[in-house]
Amino acid sequence: MEIKGGCLCGSVRYHGHAEPAFVSVCHCCDCQKFTGSAFGVVMGLPQSALQIQGELKSFTKLSDGGNSIVRFFGPQ
Repeated sequence: MEIKGGCLCGSVRYHGHAEPAFVSVCHCCDCQKFTGSAFGVVMGLPQSALQIQGELKSFTKLSDGGNSIVRFFGPQ
């Protein structure tokens, strides 16, 4: 399976060749805020199958449930 895309400004692009390890839909308040929707879609790929071009930014915060959440914007 080929998966590719990137951010809206175009400074970060990703490309992967693998079947997803998992695909999930999350309805937590954080995912609703980050997507501007009622849910967020999350997909995991093996790191070896993923290529990222561009500079990733990240931040860490506590979720509504008290867990630490790290969000990345660009490559890790």
